[in-house]
Amino acid sequence: LLDNEVLEANIHLFNEILTQAHFPKEVYERVKKQMIASIQERQQSPGSVADDAMFAYVFNHHPYAHPVMGEVKNINQITEKDLQDFYHQFYVAKNATIVLVGAIDVDEAKRISEVISQR
Repeated sequence: LLDNEVLEANIHLFNEILTQAHFPKEVYERVKKQMIASIQERQQSPGSVADDAMFAYVFNHHPYAHPVMGEVKNINQITEKDLQDFYHQFYVAKNATIVLVGAIDVDEAKRISEVISQR
């Protein structure tokens, strides 16, 4: 935070991430394939299968009953629109907690926070 040029560039980048996220199709498809591969790999581990069965039994209809990584059928149902909708619902200033650490004073911290949380 001491180098003003670096600070301003990073504030701009962070603001762009929070306010103008992009979900390129090739990245979306790559991550989706990685998640499915991880789930399938997990299904080959007897311990993981047993853990999933135990959580399903113990927690029944509670969200804890479902695998944290999800299931292949659910991952396949997620669309790019779902990502955009989730982003627009949850990645908003009112949900943000901004924590700044470094050699800055309160006024500078407020300025940075306001810039980051702008829409």
